[in-house]
Amino acid sequence: MPDIKTTLARDIEAENLDIRFTITLPDGSKTKIIINIEAQQKSNPGYSLLNRGIFYAARLISAQLSVEFTNDGSDKEQYDNIKKVYSIWICMDCPEDKKDSIINYSFEPHIIYQGNDKLKLYPNCDLMNITFIHLSGKPDQSHHRLIAMLDILLARMDTETKKKKLQEEHNLPMTIKLEKEMNNMCNLSSGIREEGIREGEVIGIHKGRLETTINNIRNLMHTQNWSAEKAMSALGFDASEYPKYLALLQN
Repeated sequence: MPDIKTTLARDIEAENLDIRFTITLPDGSKTKIIINIEAQQKSNPGYSLLNRGIFYAARLISAQLSVEFTNDGSDKEQYDNIKKVYSIWICMDCPEDKKDSIINYSFEPHIIYQGNDKLKLYPNCDLMNITFIHLSGKPDQSHHRLIAMLDILLARMDTETKKKKLQEEHNLPMTIKLEKEMNNMCNLSSGIREEGIREGEVIGIHKGRLETTINNIRNLMHTQNWSAEKAMSALGFDASEYPKYLALLQN
């Protein structure tokens, strides 16, 4: 079980939550782990979330230099004092091929060649763990308890209904502390949805303006019998923008 000593550190720039736990191992020894929690609205943001997760986890490992370990020879343990990092991503708005799933990525040794029978592998291959929790998007759909609970917490339903469902379906008593934490989670989910709506509105405005511009070019080409380049010149376009709009005119 985790020790009482637990510190929380919020990374404001990355809008994530990093939690440092001191835990007691089965053999009685103590160690520290670092957990990074991310709430991800879009599971397909246009790039690999795994690459981003690896970057975040690697940054949490490198940030331990001079804090958890040294590499200047003053400590004989040096890199052996690096603490394990767990980056957990709670993914909403998931595509069908990922919905209702939990996937963990970690380093594992793969022996390419073994020329003797005394080979010993390095321990602690799991210093970096990246886990994606893909929500189903619908309360009461998933058979996995954690996903089902998060689906309720992040669903578009009133807070009182969420409290009731968590009590009745997940046996979570609504203590004052737990109710406060749940309200924070509800506020988080509302903020994420609002941010997504605002982003969608911006994209919609940009798309509308782009369509208007393309129509203006086509109208001049048709009414004046001009080339696309002459129409864009008349509209005040910079020559460097011509290739972009010429490609759009072909669609």
